[in-house]
Order: sequence, then C-alpha cells, then structure tokens
Amino acid sequence: MNHLVNTIKYLSLEYHVVFLVVNIALWSSSEDALDNPREMSAGVRPALGHFWLHVPNTRLLIQKKTPQSDARTVTVTKSTSVALGQSCTVTISGKGVV
Repeated sequence: MNHLVNTIKYLSLEYHVVFLVVNIALWSSSEDALDNPREMSAGVRPALGHFWLHVPNTRLLIQKKTPQSDARTVTVTKSTSVALGQSCTVTISGKGVV
C-alpha cells in the first residue's frame, strides 16, 4: 500500500490531478467529538488499517441526515486548508450529487 500512496502522490504533483480515495471507516459517534472538531478523528477506525488513517490530506465524514433521506451532511474532520468542523448538506440521487 505504501507504493500505491507514493504513486498517487507523484501523479498528483506531476500532473496536477486530484485523487479521491475512499476508505470505509467506522466512527464511534460521540457527542463530545462532534462538539470538538479536534477530537473527531479520535474514534476513526479505517477498514484498510491504521496506515491509511494518516495518509489523506483531507478527511470528510459523510452522514445520513435521516434513514429515509437522500440528504447527507459532509463534515471536514481533517484538513490543512479548510477549518475543521466545516460542513455542508448534499443530496445523493440517481442524477449524482447535488
């Protein structure tokens, strides 16, 4: 996996492209973590192991607003360029993300 990360980083820098790598992660929801963005990554357990926990430059937490809704809340939990805790709501449908 280290080779893959290095290749993605090289291609990003060389060709100015963005890679979106999805790593399903379990997150133990804690009200304290939601109130304090610095604690948001404390309960993250990535499916690909802890190596991938530190690889991304930006991490987004995507949560369903309600079980029946297509709306999702997207929250920044790790970033060097966006304030932690920033969020927006998007709708995911057959037409894509709105």
